[in-house]
Amino acid sequence: MSQSLHLIVLAYNRPESLRRTLRSLSVAFEHSKLEVSIELSLEFNSHPDCERHFQALAWPIGEKVIHRNVRPLGVDQHTLECLKRAEAKKWTLLLEDDHFASPIMSHALEFLLSTSVSCAGFSLHHYTLHPISELPFIPIDKGGDFYLAKRPTSRGFLFQSSQIKSFNAWRTANDGSTVELPTHLERYGESNWETVFGKYLISTNQYILYPYQSYLTVYGEAGVHLTGTDDRTIAQSPMPMVAESLEIAPQLVHYDEWLEYELTPGELQNLNLPELQSTSVCLDIQGCRKRYATTHVITSRRVKQSIADFGMDLVPAELNILYSNSGDELHLAKSEDVLSDNPISIQKRKLMLRMYYNQRYSVVELIVNLVRRLFYNKLQR
Repeated sequence: MSQSLHLIVLAYNRPESLRRTLRSLSVAFEHSKLEVSIELSLEFNSHPDCERHFQALAWPIGEKVIHRNVRPLGVDQHTLECLKRAEAKKWTLLLEDDHFASPIMSHALEFLLSTSVSCAGFSLHHYTLHPISELPFIPIDKGGDFYLAKRPTSRGFLFQSSQIKSFNAWRTANDGSTVELPTHLERYGESNWETVFGKYLISTNQYILYPYQSYLTVYGEAGVHLTGTDDRTIAQSPMPMVAESLEIAPQLVHYDEWLEYELTPGELQNLNLPELQSTSVCLDIQGCRKRYATTHVITSRRVKQSIADFGMDLVPAELNILYSNSGDELHLAKSEDVLSDNPISIQKRKLMLRMYYNQRYSVVELIVNLVRRLFYNKLQR
């Protein structure tokens, strides 16, 4: 008996974007083994062509449904409403009208629907940039095709009924709760649905399962959270064109809410540093954490005194720690020994990280950023 999947596509006033999304879904599910129903969830007062494009869609593999919202919601509340309705479905894939499916997306879905990984949901998109530093995000590869990250996904969010019921119940019980958020979720604001889901992941210590390769990408067209053409390459992620066998590694790589790698006990032991026995350590390679909840940290920030130092020669940067590559860019220190930032130290660290990823500042950019930071600090006083 084939597995069943429900698609929900959110739409408002981008009919041509929606038509492109629907066309990509037709291709992706053309030879699928899944039984797939599809729902168009329309924002109040949506563009009439959105419904026309959906009605014209040939969809022989399942039911077609239109949900018309009767009051203005906005994209974030619209998403949360869809997550409530999705409780009635065994599996749901949430999409937006500027998403584009890989021709082999169904292959990845068939695999994920048969997995038993303990997590809060699944993503079909691999984010190629770190959400705070906006530098390349390159997760460690320990085998398999997926890793875990404590980061909500708005790009191809796949979940089971039990997973989304758990989130909705938490949201009802914890409405207005305060959780220390990473900078990017704090910047999104409390009304953003990803901020709400981020709080849930942090509070319950859960993760989303992400692919190393994307099976869905985003056009980044103008909308509530993106400005348009300037965001297109930022939003995009490469997609494979050929279906290959997929697997879950025995030991999944974990990234926390700051998108920093979580060292395993075995990796800490392999560092052969007596100071790390019976202590807790976190990474702060991007230098973005607000505070440290551990006794020790490995950071790119300045420190009073370091216990060990590492270089930044290997990619991804965490390999320099795992292979004890010596240098002076990363410092293992007590958390209390990390020095406060100032405008010059921030720019020096940003320059070091950008050079590491071959993304150099121009002289003008350096001056502008330094002046902006100095002016901001003056205003804060």
